[in-house]
Amino acid sequence: MLQVVPTERHVMLNLNAARRRPLFESARALIGDEEPRGPALIVAQAAVEVACETMIDFAMQMRQVYDPLRQWAAAVSVRSWSPDNDRVQTLWKALTDDMITQAPSWSAYKKGIKRRHAFAHWASPVSRDEAEAFVDSAEQLVEHMAQVMADTFPDPTEG
Repeated sequence: MLQVVPTERHVMLNLNAARRRPLFESARALIGDEEPRGPALIVAQAAVEVACETMIDFAMQMRQVYDPLRQWAAAVSVRSWSPDNDRVQTLWKALTDDMITQAPSWSAYKKGIKRRHAFAHWASPVSRDEAEAFVDSAEQLVEHMAQVMADTFPDPTEG
């Protein structure tokens, strides 16, 4: 008979790393004074997706999701880690009880996603204001997610 002995599990959440600040800095550097500014939107979107994937993985670890299931979810079940993906939203809600679509920067972020797609698929120009607004809203969305993580999984060594 196989006996499973529970082991204590320690997970270190590095929310600063999950925030992907260097990618947002790179996105801002790409805005520049001249076209094309669209690459800034693409980098900012990538930063959001990588941050989202990282924070969901952290949340699965904190919820003690069985490792093979966690690895499968990361590799197979989600094609895009964009928070506007319904499956990502459902997974985020299940893990954190937060509705990402109610984040303060959500509507500005969604508007920016449309500009990003227009640039990426049709080479539509992006104004400086549009680029700055999207990078800001994308970074604010990631900050929202980081705050949700900190609130949902507080550091046991604090307080």
